[in-house]
Amino acid sequence: MMEKETTIKIPEAYLPLMEDIRLLQSDQNNPNMTTLRQQEQIWASLQKYGWAYPILTNNDGTYVDGEPVVMFAWSTVSFTLLFCDCPLMMLTEEC
Repeated sequence: MMEKETTIKIPEAYLPLMEDIRLLQSDQNNPNMTTLRQQEQIWASLQKYGWAYPILTNNDGTYVDGEPVVMFAWSTVSFTLLFCDCPLMMLTEEC
């Protein structure tokens, strides 16, 4: 796939949630697989709306929600060090 250059908008309210996604772990039991069409829709949505909601992880840094978005964006975009940070919320056991 060809590298795409873009700026992905991040809502101001999410700026305090920015974390380095390179530190996250994949959930090997995640049954969500995306088709090429879904990946194209993810990309179009990221370009148009930016990060609509934060990536969710459990308390050990394993993806709970948003892994397909991050994995597709990671494989598609020519990342800079700045783009390794995405809005992230870690769920605690109290949730």
